[in-house]
Amino acid sequence: MLRQLLYSGLIFVLPLQLSAQTPVKELSKTAEKQEKKFLKNDIYVKIPAGTLTKNIEAGETEQVEMDNYFMLNREVTNIDYREFLHYYKERDTAKYSAYMPDSTVWRTKNTYMEPMVNLYSNHPAYYNYPVVGVTYNQAKAYCAWLTEIINNNADKIFKKVLYRLPTEDEWIYAANGGKDNSIFPWEGDFLTTADGDFKANCTTFTPENIYRDTLFQKNEKGEFEEVYIYRTHPGGFNGVRGVLNDAADLTAPSKSYYPNGFGLYNMAGNVAEMVAEPGIT
Repeated sequence: MLRQLLYSGLIFVLPLQLSAQTPVKELSKTAEKQEKKFLKNDIYVKIPAGTLTKNIEAGETEQVEMDNYFMLNREVTNIDYREFLHYYKERDTAKYSAYMPDSTVWRTKNTYMEPMVNLYSNHPAYYNYPVVGVTYNQAKAYCAWLTEIINNNADKIFKKVLYRLPTEDEWIYAANGGKDNSIFPWEGDFLTTADGDFKANCTTFTPENIYRDTLFQKNEKGEFEEVYIYRTHPGGFNGVRGVLNDAADLTAPSKSYYPNGFGLYNMAGNVAEMVAEPGIT
């Protein structure tokens, strides 16, 4: 996809050094203190345990129990990814070349974006914008590198952590922001504010590129009823309605607009976000 992105989920593999003599109550308090200390770094948020309701097909749903996990509260930025590249530039030039994003994704038939081929990944003006043109294997390599860097840090809070891409279920659950069957990651059923400004970096929604899709869900009587959601065809242009100073002529900064109920930014619009299952964005 044009703006394929890495969005890394943070999962704790072994948060504490456990022993048979450690009382459960004491262990719980210690874990809670460590979590609070970790979350003082405000780029992470804790996604609480809960239930995800998935629409399997028309008239059928599935309940998936979700455990706690942590996520970066924004999309991985160009400067984040440049640190990864810099590490290998000094140690392994072959990997450095292999992990370079594909900047040619900016070349399209219908829109002139040739300057972005050289500017987007390299110019300081775009350091806080989401990295694009990253393959699935590059995303996994980035997560593996970050896991190693964090676990080798003498000042780490937890004994061991694992960075990885979120599963599709984890991404959907996180994007919902605690609101099951929500249309958008934010409150309400509208794409814009009362002033007409978009709540996310979305395409221009006009009658010719909006279509209605139909889902089915159970009502209070246990009967299935139709629920309509509105989707958009790709191809609109960003930033032409409402304010024009959102720095989103194409992509927007990774931490922009409004966070959802879990504190995650840009869970709608902006760029395609990669998940653990190959081929899904």
